[in-house]
Amino acid sequence: MDVIFATTPATVEERYGRKVGKVGGYLPPLGLATVAAYVRENGYSVDLIDTVVLGITEDKLLAHLRKHRPKVFAITAITFDFGRATKFCEQVRGEFPDMLIVIGGVHAHLQPFEVMESHRCYDIL
Repeated sequence: MDVIFATTPATVEERYGRKVGKVGGYLPPLGLATVAAYVRENGYSVDLIDTVVLGITEDKLLAHLRKHRPKVFAITAITFDFGRATKFCEQVRGEFPDMLIVIGGVHAHLQPFEVMESHRCYDIL
């Protein structure tokens, strides 16, 4: 596996701050999917994991990384789950020191210098 793209593990309730039922709770990660499609079209093997829709926890995502050992792990985060993404990627960095870790999403793009200077677990924004 070349690249695994993932959303930050969270429940729908955590993402929206309350139960929203089946209305508006499962919006596909279109930005992540677009980048994954581009990478795949250029000859790399990719996996795209929407952790919210699939109900994948941090432990399950880490197990998936252990099983497939990608060269690159790319995660997207919005402001509310950026801390969770960072904590998870610090764990990934500890276990896979040579894996390239990419952070994307709204928070990282609004605060690029703070993200890259303050969080050494990320290699690329």
